[in-house]
Amino acid sequence: MPAPSCLSGIAREDLLGYGVADDSEVRKRITIGVIDDIALQRHQEHIGDAKIAEEETIREWIAEARTSLADVTLTLTFLCDEWADVVDAWQIDDWPAYRDIKRLGRKTRLSESQRQFAWKVFDLVRENLAATGTDQRQEK
Repeated sequence: MPAPSCLSGIAREDLLGYGVADDSEVRKRITIGVIDDIALQRHQEHIGDAKIAEEETIREWIAEARTSLADVTLTLTFLCDEWADVVDAWQIDDWPAYRDIKRLGRKTRLSESQRQFAWKVFDLVRENLAATGTDQRQEK
């Protein structure tokens, strides 16, 4: 379901000022909306349905991975936020990329061992994504 966008009305009015709104052929090629919704729509049109893991499923996988590992120094909430704000947001797919990324804006500093633990959790989540054929972009 597309997210509502308060900008779509403004953008359409802006098009009138440039004369674009008067050209029906041009109007047919212009899409105004939320980028995630547009990307999903284009994917469906050109490739087929996208299987995107639900936020709750990702959370369950993180919880399972966290408890399956011996060292659980990082909270479930922290790991879920780290997944959404760092791993998923930056499309990180391996340990070196996660180890080296600058976690700007994240208030919790992580030691090397904490990062290693977090990556072990995320790697198990990525294995679940691969096994189920789902993508990692979360719905917010």
